[in-house]
Amino acid sequence: MLRSAIDKVIDRVRPADERLQKHKNPLKPFLAIARWIPRGISPFVDLNRTFAVLCKNLDHPPTQAEKDLYEKVIALHPDLAKPSVRLADDQEAHVSFVTKVDDQECMRKQRAVDTHWVKAHIFDYVKDDAHPCSPIVGMRDKNLRGFNAQLTARALCPMSFLEKYDKDPMRFMEDVDSRNIKTRAHDLPAFLYPDNYDKLDPDHNLCRSEVVIQILRLIFTGESSVENGVRSAGKPSPCEIHGIRRVTPEMVAYVVIQIYLELSSASQWTKEIGYFRLDQIFDIVVELFKPVEGTSWPSDTLDFLTKKMPALRRKRKAKAKHIPMESEEESEHEKDLTGILARRRLMVAETSTEGAAAEAEAATARVNDDDTKAELPGPSRPNRLCRRK
Repeated sequence: MLRSAIDKVIDRVRPADERLQKHKNPLKPFLAIARWIPRGISPFVDLNRTFAVLCKNLDHPPTQAEKDLYEKVIALHPDLAKPSVRLADDQEAHVSFVTKVDDQECMRKQRAVDTHWVKAHIFDYVKDDAHPCSPIVGMRDKNLRGFNAQLTARALCPMSFLEKYDKDPMRFMEDVDSRNIKTRAHDLPAFLYPDNYDKLDPDHNLCRSEVVIQILRLIFTGESSVENGVRSAGKPSPCEIHGIRRVTPEMVAYVVIQIYLELSSASQWTKEIGYFRLDQIFDIVVELFKPVEGTSWPSDTLDFLTKKMPALRRKRKAKAKHIPMESEEESEHEKDLTGILARRRLMVAETSTEGAAAEAEAATARVNDDDTKAELPGPSRPNRLCRRK
């Protein structure tokens, strides 16, 4: 009977590292690592092409960009390189490995969880006191978002068009709907700025808005850190698990596309919303943070955002490096079934301990009673303690 492809993957991965041999399913650590890929590298990664860079006899040889992406993914954990090399000559096992990493348990699930919580909290942070309009907080119908409502329309409006929007919001929204005005990725949306836009200095305050800061905290250091940046939850945040102590360009870009998606009228995950492409704005934001001679904006902005997230520098007891398991990176927003079961086990253990203590006390009492009886005078009464020796 032929083994399933996934069984072959497990068999191929298991010898890669002796530490993996203790796991019942040695793929599990890799699945946990994969949850960081959309957040820390890109939600648009094509893992099939990424892990195929080592495969031989490809119809389309990997590009340099794909090779660079492979190196970024492998850098997440040193053990990732070993199974990718061992699977390079087995197409069936390779496809199974990539499918498992990319399926709903890993990358897609993590992206979906983040999208869910941004959707739930986005209107706590998107406010426009200077231009009040009908509130839409709590509206679940995505058709009422995007350029169909003034609050979301102004947040999504390109900064270069903002003056025109403010003169006649309804007319502007109608022009977008009729496609007389086209919003594209290179037209940076207004929600990236905390206040007015300076056409002569477009870098000023870019990516420093309150909504960018709050969603960064929500996704990367947890809901408990949103208000003041300090994480009160006991378990480690995603950034702590992966050793991230500074905001990266990819983190900012991921937050930008999550915000845009939830402010828009798109009903599901997509790369294109009208003329606006999320994968393009992701690349644009990452590109903005590349060091450029003559400006300190990239480093200054990352420093600013990092300072706004003190939870990244939370002091914790040093632990030996290990392969993170999926349970360690469960979203704190999800029902903590693991915690419930742990508390139940603790209660059982305490009950067992109390029972054992009571039994031990009763046994001691019986022994003491025997000792007392042994000391009483009587015809040839045996000493039980002596007999036990």
